[in-house]
Amino acid sequence: EVLLYEINGDQIIIDNLIEGDYDIELYENKNKISLNYFSGTLEPFSLAANFHVYSKAVTVRKNWINNILIDFKI
Repeated sequence: EVLLYEINGDQIIIDNLIEGDYDIELYENKNKISLNYFSGTLEPFSLAANFHVYSKAVTVRKNWINNILIDFKI
């Protein structure tokens, strides 16, 4: 399952996750139609959105407080 979140600022809080391992991928929101990744266009020329994969899987365990706080720092 893919969860999409739009953030404003430099933090995001994701609540109510079910147990499991999560991979986190971040990308700039350049898509004017949806929250999906924008891969760029040739006509008119427009670069793809910046993309980053968080280096570690995030593990959520059963019966834990299942919140993740990601602080975006440049």
